[in-house]
Amino acid sequence: MPVLNLYPGSVVGYKDRNWELIATFGTDRACVRSADRREKCMVPIADLKPPLIVEEHGRQMALPLGGRDQTQAGKWMECIRPLRNPADRSRDLVLNRAAEYKIHPSTIYRRLAAWDLHGREEALVPLKSDGGRGKSRLRPDVDELITSSIECHYLNKQKLKIKDVAREVRRACDVAGLPAPHVNTIASRVHQVSAEVVARKRKGKKAAERFRPRPTKFEGATYPLSIVEIDHTKLDVILVDDIDRGATCRPWITLGFDVYSRMVMGFYISLDPVGAISTGLCIAHSMMRKDTWLAERGIEGDWPCWGRMDCIHVDNAKEFRGDMLRRACERYGIELNFRPVGQPHFGGHVERFYRTLNDWLHKLPGTTFSSVPDKGEYPSAAKACFTLGELEQAIGKWIVEIYHNQFHRGIQKSPSNALRRDSWSPTAARCHQSSLI
Repeated sequence: MPVLNLYPGSVVGYKDRNWELIATFGTDRACVRSADRREKCMVPIADLKPPLIVEEHGRQMALPLGGRDQTQAGKWMECIRPLRNPADRSRDLVLNRAAEYKIHPSTIYRRLAAWDLHGREEALVPLKSDGGRGKSRLRPDVDELITSSIECHYLNKQKLKIKDVAREVRRACDVAGLPAPHVNTIASRVHQVSAEVVARKRKGKKAAERFRPRPTKFEGATYPLSIVEIDHTKLDVILVDDIDRGATCRPWITLGFDVYSRMVMGFYISLDPVGAISTGLCIAHSMMRKDTWLAERGIEGDWPCWGRMDCIHVDNAKEFRGDMLRRACERYGIELNFRPVGQPHFGGHVERFYRTLNDWLHKLPGTTFSSVPDKGEYPSAAKACFTLGELEQAIGKWIVEIYHNQFHRGIQKSPSNALRRDSWSPTAARCHQSSLI
């Protein structure tokens, strides 16, 4: 039977459904969220139960363990012992344990999933054989022929279809005088190949990146302004000229994003292509107080995120590799870090914010939407009505009044609350003393 864990992130049962435990309040109340993240409610802890086991994920475990199973379970327990609490389960720690025990990190994650579900040592023992279910019942020579055909004709950049592989298998069987298997048998064998292997063999390493385990948090972003990501993007809206208000083009935005609090540090919008100038102006806006800037644009509200950041995290674009940014960072004691080449998931915080920003822009007149099919017959140029200054004011107003104050799923609070609540950090206080509450 599963056990009931009451640490944040654990799965609990409530009203015949599985819920995620967000936090406990005292000894009698807990906040839980549904699996689809659409519902959140406060419930009595007394009504919580161990997670409900879905039938296909259930497992039969004999008690007590003994002999080889007991030894194997003990070894797995020693391996995952520092990782049992999800709050301490960092990606680096998992990688270190995987290297120490010479196993793949995914194997450790599977054992941790079994532990999170059951909370007992015997759950760590791999399942027993089911007596042959799922094993091939074909002749060994036919089975080997199917395996080689899939490797040669399906798992390659040619991207042949399953029916093409079946045709090759049938031809090879006819030549060898062997009984040809049904196309459904070959399709079943193809579907047994992991999706990661299929993506890597047929589409390349970049396509297989999405199957790699992702860290749950940015290592090192432990207080406000510890790490600020900076990136550019082209906004999904067409601007008009300040004089005759004729449609012009889409603007570029360069934006600084505080990883810890998810606050926008600052931004710079221009019709010119991005470069060192736009990067420098964005950093200047990020480090300066925003009181005067907000008053000049008639924006009510507070933008307390300002000051010198400890680290700037950027991609490998040429405007970030120049001497100007490097020397400026050296002058102010800011560490400049670059994303690893070929790993696009680094820097995902600011890119995810850009998707949120563009989703909001899609509701404004003159939007180009995110793609041609989404745009359809919408007359973006004819509907355009924002000048560069007006768009800057609108985005600033949305950031200060809406985005900073709405609930952020990644940090389980609003960005403004995350900044203010954790501003007691000595390093953070040095960066933005006026925002202390």
